[in-house]
Amino acid sequence: MKFPVFPVTLLGLSLLAGSLVLTSLSFISESVRAAVSPRSIEVKETNGTVTTQGKPVKVGDRLQASGSLTTDFDARVILAMEDGIGTVQVSENTNVQVKTLKTSKDGSKQTRLYMDKGQVSAKVRPFTNPNSSFEVETPGGVAGTRGTEFGVTVGANGKTGLSTIRGKVAFSARGKTVLVEPGYSALIAPGQAPTIPKVTTGDTRLKLQVLSVTGDGQVRVTGTVDPINLVLVNNQIVDTGGEGQLDTVVPIPSNRQLRLVVRNPLGNQQVYELEIPNSAGTSENPVNQ
Repeated sequence: MKFPVFPVTLLGLSLLAGSLVLTSLSFISESVRAAVSPRSIEVKETNGTVTTQGKPVKVGDRLQASGSLTTDFDARVILAMEDGIGTVQVSENTNVQVKTLKTSKDGSKQTRLYMDKGQVSAKVRPFTNPNSSFEVETPGGVAGTRGTEFGVTVGANGKTGLSTIRGKVAFSARGKTVLVEPGYSALIAPGQAPTIPKVTTGDTRLKLQVLSVTGDGQVRVTGTVDPINLVLVNNQIVDTGGEGQLDTVVPIPSNRQLRLVVRNPLGNQQVYELEIPNSAGTSENPVNQ
């Protein structure tokens, strides 16, 4: 009597097919995991006190989406994006958060940093994928590029200054966008659209007008600066409005010295050491840096 072997053959084929399906699914699963592997930004260099959520930041640390860091007085950090996309130098007294850090299905990469105060300088290589982008968002607006070198300052109330060295930067706020060409700068005042780009002067001068004791243990400082610049008085960012008018009152330190820093979007700065007079008057001793 002959026994049919057909069922046995089917079983073998079924087992083989099942094995192929499982292998295929395993391969797809590994590919998906690789595709969604989270991007990160590496800390390449630090100087001074740099922290993330109150913990010290060290070289080799990585920031992923929603990660943030803060630089203290006289501190800075250099961040590097993967695949040679670019670097970001973060100056002192600056807060930076990684808001977006993703890779899309078409292979494009989107990077967005958020800065609510301070100054950063970015060098970003040209992207080959038309959907890739690098952006710096502030309370005032967004600076976006597909490959360039530029710097951004964020002052009090979100006032944002931008200067471009290489390439073009799209500077957007309140539904309006201007293209800032190399050698040009623009400003976004709180609640306003970007200004028409102007030739970058690089001027970090403070034109001091008044340095006077108010009589209640405080001193008033008034002067003018280029409005795109960031101004710090004793390490605190102060408001200079859309016209670059400085007018602030601060407590008199025990050493009767004020340190004013005027920093432009590209990170260049001038430091002024002011001696507070015993009575109304002015005194200044600028130190270039």
